[in-house]
Amino acid sequence: MWDGRRDALYNQVFGALESPVEMNTSRLYVAQQVLARYRAEYEALFGALPPLTDSSRFPQLSAVETGCSALDEERRGCRSAPQGLPGDAAAFDGMLAADQELVTRVVVNMGKALAAYQRKLSCGTSRFDKWAIGTDPTALNESEQRGAALFVGKGKCSSCHSGPLLSDEKFHNVGLKPAVVATVFLAADDPGAGAGLAAMATDELNVKGKFSDGDDGRASVALGPETLGAFRTPRLRCISKRPSFMHTGQLRTVEDTIAFFNRGGDDFGFLGTKEIRALDLTAEERADLAAFLRALEGPGPDPALLVAP
Repeated sequence: MWDGRRDALYNQVFGALESPVEMNTSRLYVAQQVLARYRAEYEALFGALPPLTDSSRFPQLSAVETGCSALDEERRGCRSAPQGLPGDAAAFDGMLAADQELVTRVVVNMGKALAAYQRKLSCGTSRFDKWAIGTDPTALNESEQRGAALFVGKGKCSSCHSGPLLSDEKFHNVGLKPAVVATVFLAADDPGAGAGLAAMATDELNVKGKFSDGDDGRASVALGPETLGAFRTPRLRCISKRPSFMHTGQLRTVEDTIAFFNRGGDDFGFLGTKEIRALDLTAEERADLAAFLRALEGPGPDPALLVAP
């Protein structure tokens, strides 16, 4: 979860906030920050930026205005909607349609650049890979090999965690009762894909829209009742270095996560219907499965990719 790191990352990218508002932002503000901070890098890739400093066409926003126009001091949250995004009935909606599209294009291009970078952040070849393809038959010890057998067998992990990235990239409801995270965050009654996929289907920024580079079919997901409370299967490469697990981040160790799936999830406290059942793994089997998951660790991405620009 973000907690304090969210503030630090936001400040690093967009500068310190002018007041302690919620970390909301908007298309117009982000586009203006790209112009102010990354103009040369952006234009080297995508061409000239629009004249986003022209206040007659593009209302100039501060971090406060784009986050909240009013703050509820009791809840430390927004009382009114942020400005600079579609539907604000203010800064963004007041612009010409052509200028709205220019702003959106900047933000879309920024997102594509970030996605291209993130795709380079590979976990790399793990000991499991070397063992599985036969280049090093001794790469896994006996416990890890037993764990690999459990992963595709009694543990039923591979029914969702399949393929080279160990994820089917689909949405599943595992029956997680939310708990408080970092003393302040509770994702209660989260509809998950049940709401997200419906919103995506009508969003102008989806893969079928004019800002897309192409439709690979991933958006063609049936919106049935099984999507309620469902979340995308996470990839398991380099899993041992993650600080937390599950879509809420409430489980903190690999062992905690295995214990959750071993008991078949929770019986209440979540939306939708869970898909999993108890596994009845012994303590030794759970330890073997954890050992295997840690064998998915790789060298990580090229260190040059981890240096701040």
